[in-house]
Amino acid sequence: MAVAPYLTPDRTAADAALDRLMAAVRPHAAGTSFLTLLTDPARTRTAFTPANWTRLTEVKRAWDPDRVFRLGHSIPPAGKASS
Repeated sequence: MAVAPYLTPDRTAADAALDRLMAAVRPHAAGTSFLTLLTDPARTRTAFTPANWTRLTEVKRAWDPDRVFRLGHSIPPAGKASS
């Protein structure tokens, strides 16, 4: 989730509102990131749960072991280092 505070000279009220919003949402968060917000390819893994990441690398190993599809947020085949 991305939220931008209003442009006001005193952001105290906006910051407090954002803090309350984040506290309310935090229990429902999966602890992952949005792919569209990641600029570092090494962080692609953070967009998935550990179980989903493992499954995706296994699928990659089975269907694209030579990494033909490697641009953007590439997932390495299981057993290979990410790059």
